[in-house]
Amino acid sequence: MRPVNRRLGMSVLVFVLAGGPVLASGIYPQAGFEMYLGANQLRIMKPWAALRFSLSNKSSLILKYYHHNLSYAYFEYENDAVLEKTRKAVFSNLTAAVFFQRGKSSGYAAVSYLTGTYDYKGWIVDAGVSRRIASRIELDGGIYLFREKSVLWYPSEPPRYIDLYSLKGGVKVSIVPAKLFIHPKVYVYRNSEGVNAAAYAVGLVLSPKYPFYVTLDYIRYTEAAVYRFAGNYISLGLSLYY
Repeated sequence: MRPVNRRLGMSVLVFVLAGGPVLASGIYPQAGFEMYLGANQLRIMKPWAALRFSLSNKSSLILKYYHHNLSYAYFEYENDAVLEKTRKAVFSNLTAAVFFQRGKSSGYAAVSYLTGTYDYKGWIVDAGVSRRIASRIELDGGIYLFREKSVLWYPSEPPRYIDLYSLKGGVKVSIVPAKLFIHPKVYVYRNSEGVNAAAYAVGLVLSPKYPFYVTLDYIRYTEAAVYRFAGNYISLGLSLYY
Protein backbone atom coordinates (compact mmCIF):
# COMPACT_ATOMS: atom_id res chain seq x y z
CA MET A 1 0.00 0.00 0.00
CA ARG A 2 1.41 3.42 -0.92
CA PRO A 3 2.19 5.85 1.95
CA VAL A 4 -0.37 8.32 0.63
CA ASN A 5 -3.12 5.70 1.00
CA ARG A 6 -2.08 4.96 4.59
CA ARG A 7 -2.11 8.68 5.39
CA LEU A 8 -5.53 9.01 3.78
CA GLY A 9 -6.89 6.11 5.86
CA MET A 10 -5.56 7.55 9.12
CA SER A 11 -6.88 11.00 8.23
CA VAL A 12 -10.35 9.56 7.66
CA LEU A 13 -10.18 7.72 11.01
CA VAL A 14 -9.11 10.86 12.91
CA PHE A 15 -11.81 12.89 11.14
CA VAL A 16 -14.51 10.40 12.13
CA LEU A 17 -13.37 10.14 15.75
CA ALA A 18 -13.16 13.91 16.09
CA GLY A 19 -16.48 14.57 14.41
CA GLY A 20 -18.75 13.86 17.35
CA PRO A 21 -22.10 12.11 17.11
CA VAL A 22 -23.39 14.26 14.24
CA LEU A 23 -21.13 15.70 11.51
CA ALA A 24 -24.05 17.30 9.67
CA SER A 25 -27.78 16.84 9.48
CA GLY A 26 -28.39 13.09 9.12
CA ILE A 27 -24.65 12.19 8.89
CA TYR A 28 -23.03 10.15 11.68
CA PRO A 29 -19.43 8.90 12.14
CA GLN A 30 -18.38 5.33 12.81
CA ALA A 31 -14.94 3.83 13.44
CA GLY A 32 -13.26 0.73 14.78
CA PHE A 33 -10.43 -1.76 14.84
CA GLU A 34 -10.52 -5.51 14.15
CA MET A 35 -7.85 -8.15 14.74
CA TYR A 36 -7.78 -11.77 13.50
CA LEU A 37 -5.33 -14.45 14.67
CA GLY A 38 -5.19 -18.10 13.67
CA ALA A 39 -3.71 -21.01 11.76
CA ASN A 40 -0.28 -20.67 10.14
CA GLN A 41 0.48 -17.58 12.17
CA LEU A 42 -2.21 -15.67 10.32
CA ARG A 43 -2.54 -12.11 11.58
CA ILE A 44 -4.83 -9.42 10.18
CA MET A 45 -5.03 -5.93 11.65
CA LYS A 46 -7.92 -3.92 10.26
CA PRO A 47 -8.71 -0.34 11.32
CA TRP A 48 -11.74 1.18 9.64
CA ALA A 49 -13.77 4.37 9.45
CA ALA A 50 -17.22 5.10 8.05
CA LEU A 51 -19.97 7.63 7.58
CA ARG A 52 -23.63 6.72 8.07
CA PHE A 53 -26.18 8.72 6.09
CA SER A 54 -29.71 8.52 7.44
CA LEU A 55 -32.11 7.93 4.55
CA SER A 56 -35.18 7.67 6.79
CA ASN A 57 -36.04 6.59 10.30
CA LYS A 58 -35.91 2.99 9.02
CA SER A 59 -32.94 2.96 6.61
CA SER A 60 -29.36 4.16 6.26
CA LEU A 61 -26.52 4.27 3.75
CA ILE A 62 -23.02 3.55 5.07
CA LEU A 63 -19.76 4.34 3.25
CA LYS A 64 -16.86 2.50 4.85
CA TYR A 65 -13.07 2.35 4.41
CA TYR A 66 -10.93 -0.53 5.76
CA HIS A 67 -7.13 -0.71 5.86
CA HIS A 68 -5.90 -4.34 6.08
CA ASN A 69 -2.45 -5.35 7.27
CA LEU A 70 -2.00 -9.09 6.71
CA SER A 71 0.74 -11.65 7.34
CA TYR A 72 0.94 -15.45 7.51
CA ALA A 73 3.47 -18.27 7.24
CA TYR A 74 3.55 -20.70 4.30
CA PHE A 75 5.81 -23.43 2.95
CA GLU A 76 7.57 -23.49 -0.40
CA TYR A 77 9.65 -26.21 -2.09
CA GLU A 78 13.07 -25.10 -3.36
CA ASN A 79 15.79 -27.52 -4.53
CA ASP A 80 14.26 -30.50 -2.70
CA ALA A 81 14.01 -28.47 0.51
CA VAL A 82 10.91 -27.21 2.27
CA LEU A 83 11.26 -23.61 3.34
CA GLU A 84 8.96 -21.67 5.66
CA LYS A 85 8.32 -18.14 4.46
CA THR A 86 6.20 -15.20 5.57
CA ARG A 87 3.72 -13.52 3.27
CA LYS A 88 2.95 -9.88 4.08
CA ALA A 89 0.49 -7.59 2.35
CA VAL A 90 -1.54 -4.45 2.83
CA PHE A 91 -4.74 -3.63 1.01
CA SER A 92 -7.71 -1.28 1.12
CA ASN A 93 -11.40 -2.06 1.09
CA LEU A 94 -14.07 0.47 0.12
CA THR A 95 -17.64 -0.60 0.97
CA ALA A 96 -21.08 0.88 0.34
CA ALA A 97 -23.96 -0.69 2.29
CA VAL A 98 -27.68 -0.05 2.72
CA PHE A 99 -29.40 -1.08 5.97
CA PHE A 100 -33.14 -1.17 6.60
CA GLN A 101 -35.52 -2.16 9.37
CA ARG A 102 -39.24 -2.88 9.28
CA GLY A 103 -41.03 -4.18 12.35
CA LYS A 104 -39.29 -7.31 13.61
CA SER A 105 -37.24 -7.69 10.43
CA SER A 106 -34.05 -5.99 9.25
CA GLY A 107 -31.59 -6.46 6.43
CA TYR A 108 -28.67 -5.10 4.48
CA ALA A 109 -26.97 -5.23 1.08
CA ALA A 110 -23.36 -4.24 0.46
CA VAL A 111 -20.77 -4.06 -2.32
CA SER A 112 -17.01 -3.76 -1.80
CA TYR A 113 -13.91 -3.15 -3.89
CA LEU A 114 -10.44 -4.22 -2.68
CA THR A 115 -7.00 -3.31 -3.97
CA GLY A 116 -3.49 -3.66 -2.62
CA THR A 117 -0.04 -5.27 -2.64
CA TYR A 118 1.05 -7.52 -5.55
CA ASP A 119 -1.60 -5.91 -7.77
CA TYR A 120 -4.26 -7.57 -5.63
CA LYS A 121 -7.89 -6.89 -6.55
CA GLY A 122 -11.20 -8.17 -5.27
CA TRP A 123 -14.97 -7.56 -5.40
CA ILE A 124 -17.56 -8.57 -2.79
CA VAL A 125 -21.36 -8.69 -2.81
CA ASP A 126 -22.84 -9.33 0.63
CA ALA A 127 -26.49 -9.39 1.72
CA GLY A 128 -28.47 -10.64 4.69
CA VAL A 129 -31.73 -10.51 6.62
CA SER A 130 -32.69 -11.07 10.25
CA ARG A 131 -35.94 -11.66 12.07
CA ARG A 132 -36.70 -11.36 15.78
CA ILE A 133 -38.73 -14.44 16.77
CA ALA A 134 -38.86 -13.77 20.52
CA SER A 135 -38.07 -10.89 22.83
CA ARG A 136 -34.44 -12.04 23.18
CA ILE A 137 -33.89 -14.26 20.11
CA GLU A 138 -33.12 -13.22 16.55
CA LEU A 139 -32.44 -15.41 13.51
CA ASP A 140 -30.20 -14.21 10.68
CA GLY A 141 -28.97 -15.47 7.33
CA GLY A 142 -27.38 -14.26 4.13
CA ILE A 143 -25.18 -14.74 1.09
CA TYR A 144 -21.58 -13.74 0.40
CA LEU A 145 -20.00 -13.64 -3.07
CA PHE A 146 -16.29 -12.87 -3.42
CA ARG A 147 -14.10 -12.64 -6.53
CA GLU A 148 -10.42 -12.02 -5.85
CA LYS A 149 -7.01 -12.30 -7.44
CA SER A 150 -5.09 -15.29 -6.04
CA VAL A 151 -1.79 -13.47 -5.42
CA LEU A 152 -2.30 -13.09 -1.64
CA TRP A 153 -2.98 -16.75 -0.86
CA TYR A 154 -1.06 -18.65 -3.56
CA PRO A 155 2.28 -16.80 -3.81
CA SER A 156 4.11 -19.61 -5.63
CA GLU A 157 1.40 -20.18 -8.28
CA PRO A 158 0.46 -18.23 -11.41
CA PRO A 159 -2.01 -15.38 -10.66
CA ARG A 160 -5.64 -16.08 -11.41
CA TYR A 161 -9.10 -15.05 -10.20
CA ILE A 162 -10.95 -17.29 -7.74
CA ASP A 163 -14.67 -16.98 -7.02
CA LEU A 164 -16.08 -17.83 -3.60
CA TYR A 165 -19.77 -18.51 -2.87
CA SER A 166 -21.03 -18.66 0.70
CA LEU A 167 -24.24 -19.08 2.69
CA LYS A 168 -24.37 -18.04 6.36
CA GLY A 169 -26.81 -18.26 9.22
CA GLY A 170 -26.95 -17.69 12.94
CA VAL A 171 -28.92 -17.10 16.13
CA LYS A 172 -28.43 -13.97 18.21
CA VAL A 173 -29.49 -14.31 21.84
CA SER A 174 -29.70 -11.41 24.27
CA ILE A 175 -28.14 -12.31 27.63
CA VAL A 176 -28.35 -8.82 29.13
CA PRO A 177 -30.77 -6.66 27.11
CA ALA A 178 -28.93 -4.03 25.03
CA LYS A 179 -25.64 -4.93 26.77
CA LEU A 180 -24.53 -8.52 26.09
CA PHE A 181 -25.35 -10.95 23.28
CA ILE A 182 -24.17 -14.40 22.24
CA HIS A 183 -24.18 -15.15 18.52
CA PRO A 184 -23.49 -18.72 17.22
CA LYS A 185 -22.99 -18.79 13.43
CA VAL A 186 -22.46 -21.30 10.61
CA TYR A 187 -20.91 -20.65 7.19
CA VAL A 188 -20.67 -22.97 4.17
CA TYR A 189 -18.40 -22.23 1.22
CA ARG A 190 -17.61 -23.40 -2.27
CA ASN A 191 -15.13 -21.83 -4.64
CA SER A 192 -14.64 -21.88 -8.40
CA GLU A 193 -11.86 -24.49 -8.05
CA GLY A 194 -14.24 -27.06 -6.56
CA VAL A 195 -13.20 -26.73 -2.91
CA ASN A 196 -15.92 -27.07 -0.24
CA ALA A 197 -15.48 -25.66 3.26
CA ALA A 198 -17.38 -24.75 6.41
CA ALA A 199 -16.84 -22.55 9.44
CA TYR A 200 -18.48 -22.66 12.85
CA ALA A 201 -18.30 -19.61 15.09
CA VAL A 202 -19.45 -18.42 18.48
CA GLY A 203 -19.41 -14.68 19.10
CA LEU A 204 -19.96 -12.39 22.05
CA VAL A 205 -21.10 -8.81 21.60
CA LEU A 206 -20.69 -6.43 24.53
CA SER A 207 -21.98 -2.86 24.63
CA PRO A 208 -20.71 -1.38 27.91
CA LYS A 209 -21.93 2.09 27.02
CA TYR A 210 -23.39 3.63 23.87
CA PRO A 211 -21.87 4.08 21.28
CA PHE A 212 -19.06 1.61 22.11
CA TYR A 213 -19.16 -2.09 21.18
CA VAL A 214 -16.75 -4.97 21.75
CA THR A 215 -16.96 -8.24 19.79
CA LEU A 216 -15.08 -11.47 20.43
CA ASP A 217 -15.38 -14.50 18.13
CA TYR A 218 -14.01 -18.04 18.11
CA ILE A 219 -14.05 -19.63 14.64
CA ARG A 220 -13.36 -23.22 13.62
CA TYR A 221 -12.63 -23.50 9.89
CA THR A 222 -12.70 -26.89 8.14
CA GLU A 223 -12.22 -27.89 4.54
CA ALA A 224 -12.74 -30.95 2.36
CA ALA A 225 -9.34 -30.46 0.71
CA VAL A 226 -5.95 -30.36 2.42
CA TYR A 227 -5.53 -26.64 2.97
CA ARG A 228 -3.09 -24.68 5.08
CA PHE A 229 -5.71 -22.44 6.68
CA ALA A 230 -7.89 -25.11 8.27
CA GLY A 231 -7.83 -24.59 12.02
CA ASN A 232 -8.90 -22.35 14.88
CA TYR A 233 -9.19 -18.57 14.82
CA ILE A 234 -10.10 -15.77 17.17
CA SER A 235 -11.14 -12.24 16.33
CA LEU A 236 -11.51 -9.12 18.43
CA GLY A 237 -13.33 -5.97 17.41
CA LEU A 238 -13.64 -2.55 19.03
CA SER A 239 -16.21 -0.28 17.42
CA LEU A 240 -17.90 3.08 17.76
CA TYR A 241 -21.36 3.23 16.14
CA TYR A 242 -23.64 6.25 15.93
